[in-house]
Amino acid sequence: KNKGALLTSVTDFAKWTVTGSSTYEFVNLGNKNKSINANLRRNGTYGYACYSTSTGGALSLYKRASGTIYYFTGTKVECAEHTYSNACDATCDACGATRTPADHVYTNKVTTAATCGKDGVRTYTCSVCGDTYTEAIPATGDHTYDNACDAACNGCGATRTVTHAYVDAVTTAPTCGTAGVRTYTCSVCSDTYTEAIPATGVHVYDHACDADCNTCGATRTPADHVYTADCDTLCDMCGYERTIIVGGGQTITFDDTSKRTELTTSVQVWEENGITVTNNKSKSTSNVADYAKPARFYKSSQLIIKYPGMTQIVFDCSSSNYATALKNSLSNQTVSVSSDKVTITFNSAVDSFTIETLSGGQVRVDSITVTAASVGNVEHSYDAACDATCNACGTIREAADHAYVNAAAPVCAFCGAALDISAPIAYATVDNANVTRGDKVTVAVSLQANPGLIGWQFLLNYDAAVLAPVEVIAADTFAGVEFGPVENVPFSAIWLDALNGNNASNGVLYYVTFEVLADAAFGSTIVSVALADANNVFDNDLNTVAIATAETGIMVLDHTHAYDNACDAACNECGFVREVGEHTYESAVTTEPTCGAEGVLTYTCSICGASYTEAIPATGEHTYDGDYDADCNVCGAIREVDVMLGDVNGDGKFNIRDIGLMQQVMNGWDVAFGPQA
Repeated sequence: KNKGALLTSVTDFAKWTVTGSSTYEFVNLGNKNKSINANLRRNGTYGYACYSTSTGGALSLYKRASGTIYYFTGTKVECAEHTYSNACDATCDACGATRTPADHVYTNKVTTAATCGKDGVRTYTCSVCGDTYTEAIPATGDHTYDNACDAACNGCGATRTVTHAYVDAVTTAPTCGTAGVRTYTCSVCSDTYTEAIPATGVHVYDHACDADCNTCGATRTPADHVYTADCDTLCDMCGYERTIIVGGGQTITFDDTSKRTELTTSVQVWEENGITVTNNKSKSTSNVADYAKPARFYKSSQLIIKYPGMTQIVFDCSSSNYATALKNSLSNQTVSVSSDKVTITFNSAVDSFTIETLSGGQVRVDSITVTAASVGNVEHSYDAACDATCNACGTIREAADHAYVNAAAPVCAFCGAALDISAPIAYATVDNANVTRGDKVTVAVSLQANPGLIGWQFLLNYDAAVLAPVEVIAADTFAGVEFGPVENVPFSAIWLDALNGNNASNGVLYYVTFEVLADAAFGSTIVSVALADANNVFDNDLNTVAIATAETGIMVLDHTHAYDNACDAACNECGFVREVGEHTYESAVTTEPTCGAEGVLTYTCSICGASYTEAIPATGEHTYDGDYDADCNVCGAIREVDVMLGDVNGDGKFNIRDIGLMQQVMNGWDVAFGPQA
């Protein structure tokens, strides 16, 4: 390199024959002046060389060195300092001088794994210069498979007999009309195959009331709906909600247009009392005219009557001619005609009846009456207003709250449940559990199981949209109770007496009278006792005393109180007790007194008929029919009477007159002896 000169001239392509059997080619690298490097290709492997065009001397071959490539035109001169590609390189890159290189540092790896029937290859590579050589790895002689179910050796293809471990599962369930699929999957290798599951031929329904097969749509006659009780509206099997109709008749009259809800040139619809009558004129050549009384249903039109649970329909036609026209339009029904009335009777209840075409002619109708099937009692059965569960069907409702009455021993006026007052408790009771708008109701706030207190503060909560306080009165149980403003919600009551020791009294603390507002919501409303602060109930040692609290309900009813008369204090429907005036009593002797028995004087209210009685003292005087009657007519007491024998006419003498009277009586004359006889 140090003695060389730059390569300045090469041909684009030249072949040179060099000592040895290899052929080398010089190929220009693309430099225009052709004055830089030439690329030597030896059978496809590149190296570098320099040559002289002037001397045509022998070609000296060198390995590639970084930087410019040089050539020698004369005798080769060794370098002052040789350069080698790496420690394993024996020849100087510049002058070609040789040396004894360092030993190669080989590492090895398996580049081709040995198999059961074929040698593998292990390649050794010098980590310094990249020199490589290989050696064979003897064949293993052991077959290899992917898993226990693999029949062919991965190395040589040798085959063996294997058994899959299949697990089956239904991947497509069979239906009534379609085969299913059962898939078998090997738990070892996941190999699969399938087989058909025959169609079941059995239709699938959601429940006994279901008429249509879920799979193929085949229809059947379903079972009847099943209900727990007459008041149950939901079928126990399918949840179908029925409309319960109590037997009876409903009538729609065509006396004015207010009952007609729709009128066009092709249809008229009438509605009244739950009955809907639709007259469809799409099949008729006549338009619907604005007639109201009677209704006109034109020839060839369609007539539909709807009402839940109909067992009979009676058409009251305007004349017998229209009744006949209607009858002639009916078929497959049980029909009777009486003058201008047409009666259709159904074997089972229907919710809708259609006459497809009035083929018998125009029909004019004054009214239509339907009779509905009696399904049962629509009312649920509850033990009390505060009972939430129907006794018959189990339907859950929003029940009223307990309404406690009787302050001393509070019990619910609806169900009779007693409030537990065995432990210290402040609670509310009412004088009337049922009220209506405008009534007054008094709430008593009471304390029971009192362990002894010197101070307390209780709050009374209520709904100001339902109740308005009218009056507050302190009871005698705790003297000196003080109240906050009566209009406050909650309403506060405070008592404090720290000078006289614990007060262990029980009973009513105070009364609050409310008026039910005129626009109060109907239903149960709550009045509850609460603690303003738990620490505000304390004893003589200033220890806090735990006091429970309770609430009461008041039922606001949507009705007007009904009383038998002006003297009746309790509403016949809800039991609300009102204040009434005094009875207006009138007296009469209903049993006269006698000589030995008292009489009865009865007092009867002229307004309500209420009555009471009082005794009339016995007279002590016997009663006889005359002076000669010896036996008291009342008690049978016997007295002595002065009677002359033979004096049958009672004149006090015995003479011929007496004999004559006896002779007349004995001969049947219409005469009588005197009382003394």
